[in-house]
Amino acid sequence: MPPYDKEKIKEYFPESEFKIIYDSEEDEYKILSNNEKNDLCLVFKIDGDHIIIEQINKCKTSGKQNLINIENFAASIPSIKYISLFDKSMLRICEGVNILLNIFIILCNNESWYNTKGYYSKANHASNQRNNIIQINRNIIDFLIECFEKNNIKDETKIKKLLDGIQLFTSDDVKKMSVQEFFNIVKEIMKRESDFCQDKYIWFRNILIDINFSKLLQYDVNLTKDIVRKGGNKKRKGSKKRKGSKKRKGSKKEKKD
Repeated sequence: MPPYDKEKIKEYFPESEFKIIYDSEEDEYKILSNNEKNDLCLVFKIDGDHIIIEQINKCKTSGKQNLINIENFAASIPSIKYISLFDKSMLRICEGVNILLNIFIILCNNESWYNTKGYYSKANHASNQRNNIIQINRNIIDFLIECFEKNNIKDETKIKKLLDGIQLFTSDDVKKMSVQEFFNIVKEIMKRESDFCQDKYIWFRNILIDINFSKLLQYDVNLTKDIVRKGGNKKRKGSKKRKGSKKRKGSKKEKKD
């Protein structure tokens, strides 16, 4: 039997939108879209004082909304202190073409998508950011050449061909362009385009893989977020008077905003 009945989970994943399945062998919950496709929205476990998110996807609802729902569910259980997950974020942009979303967003913002939602590696987040801000402010050409070298790509003709892929996204002078500037250009182009089954996006997918394997960027993918419950740390109204202090006669009360 699952430790929490489905009725409790239904408060945050209502039957009108979701199906809830408890897998007793894996001791995990699966949340599916309540439609013909039965898309997988979320897989999670409850392990003592925390929830482990095994998988989270866009389904009938967005990945962001599914994350909000599981956070609200966690906050409703007094014994749950935090949520943990392993950030293996991928974005499918075309049949057979998946990009490393966590790496892409870091290249744009020095934070992953989960970082922006309050999920961090407590041990390594600060050092990761210190390293990555240096990397993303480097020149894009110098950065990619070092990535290729780290991956044992040393043939000059092959390196030139890989670098030529930058021109698929911009005709600006890349000698004066940072890593962050280039990947934000890609991000803006992707917002405008709808056809991602193009050669330039195959190049883009492969470049992200090269960057990831080079280890020039640092990102601890084991993330946690502490549960903060509303009203848990209310301040007391007013303040205690000092012993022996007296109120002056005729003094006016201070206005409080």
